[in-house]
Amino acid sequence: MHVNLVNAQEKGRLYPDTFIAPTVAQIASIRIGDFVKICEGGERFWAIITQILVSSPGNPFGNYMVAKVDNDLIGGSSYSYGDELIIRGFHVYDVYDVTAAMDATDRSACTTSIVRSRANVLAEDAVQKSMQS
Repeated sequence: MHVNLVNAQEKGRLYPDTFIAPTVAQIASIRIGDFVKICEGGERFWAIITQILVSSPGNPFGNYMVAKVDNDLIGGSSYSYGDELIIRGFHVYDVYDVTAAMDATDRSACTTSIVRSRANVLAEDAVQKSMQS
């Protein structure tokens, strides 16, 4: 599916004081199973990388990847949860490396969190923190 995604690198160049785009190293480290945040119009959302189609070793911003939408979108988009998009490295706003998160915590506690949406994880964390207060 073709979408009109925002170029995060260009946004970082235009707004260096308020927007920090991912580094070359962060984009080059994206692997199948990682969550990436992308933006179409004004709506940012998480997607999971399911394939890396073309890798550009000298320029990871040019990498082509397939990402499956992992949020319910509310901005009137023509796509929804589960749709697959072809993205490029320069479209990525943020990267969430599931493997690194597992290495940093108890693997048995992370088993179910791998399949949950990153948005759900953040919402659950917020609820737990509010219950502890």
